[in-house]
Amino acid sequence: MIDADLRRALLANFPPGTSLAVVAPPDKNYSDLLAARGDAATLVALEGAWPAPGALGRVEHVVLEGIDDTDDPAGLLAAIAAAAPSARLFLVVANAAHMRGLQAFFNGTPLARAHPLVEAEIEPLLKGAGWRALTIDPIPDESIPLGQPLPFELPSPTICFKINDGAVLERARIRAFIAIADHA
Repeated sequence: MIDADLRRALLANFPPGTSLAVVAPPDKNYSDLLAARGDAATLVALEGAWPAPGALGRVEHVVLEGIDDTDDPAGLLAAIAAAAPSARLFLVVANAAHMRGLQAFFNGTPLARAHPLVEAEIEPLLKGAGWRALTIDPIPDESIPLGQPLPFELPSPTICFKINDGAVLERARIRAFIAIADHA
């Protein structure tokens, strides 16, 4: 699950004055985070229309959040490639296999508006849209300790997850991924 703290931490990796654009749906609340930077970082709100070819000019870094909120994630990635032809992409993707996200789903909150993603889908999606993944890094949910004894239970009002396998626990405690990619 991607929250304001994760967004703030991600943006902190780009010093003020860095050539940066953020492309995200308006409900991701990047406006205040970018305003706090006090520089010329650009925000492009995804509201139906995608950025036109060349729309982001010669920006060097694009943070993209929201590919799981569109019916055509590959199309959005291709549009970003065309809108920012010289940029490196920093893709923020919520993990559809995250235990707390799945709990929220069973309690009535959608995983994503369109296409929830897991790690295995990210690199092929980038490649199909004209990007070359440099790295895909997991962001763990520190509230779910990795070294705890198994079996592990994570209860909620409607469902209880019981994890018997360390590999499953490791995969399911990842709340999001940051993929860094260059144009192919």
